[in-house]
Amino acid sequence: MDFFEMDRVLDELARTFAAPSATTWFKVTGIKSPTRDEYRLKVIDFMNLFESALSTGYQDYPNSEDLLD
Repeated sequence: MDFFEMDRVLDELARTFAAPSATTWFKVTGIKSPTRDEYRLKVIDFMNLFESALSTGYQDYPNSEDLLD
């Protein structure tokens, strides 16, 4: 099965989901100037959350192993 469109979406997730989520998280928590490392680690945290949700949500579907690889 071809997952081209899904691959494109997943490739852009750091820019379209995790980075804006990290920015919002820092604003909500009142941290106005996070270091680069703090920001990068928070982006990674959000990507890990998304990965966990994706792998949990797709585990019962046909071809899910192909998608999650």
